[in-house]
Amino acid sequence: MKLGVLVNSLHHRDQLLGLVRAAVSRDHEVLVFAMDAGTRLIQDSAVLDLCRLPGVTLSLCLHSAAANGVDVNALGRDVCVGSQMQNALMHHHADRVVVL
Repeated sequence: MKLGVLVNSLHHRDQLLGLVRAAVSRDHEVLVFAMDAGTRLIQDSAVLDLCRLPGVTLSLCLHSAAANGVDVNALGRDVCVGSQMQNALMHHHADRVVVL
């Protein structure tokens, strides 16, 4: 199963971490897309480390990152810096999507 997680706020960091880790422990693939204020969560080292888990991909909207002061150059190669296209692709490929 593929789980999509749309992160658009700063309020659910711990839920994001727990949800992704629980899904991975059950051998699910997880696609995380951050937009709006949620892009700031990607700067958190614990959230950034999620992309090192097997089957987890992190992507974010460059426009939202710029609007929220996120330095995408500091994120490294593990995070896909893109556009709302990554959001659309996540929705297309995921079996279920959770919005945080």
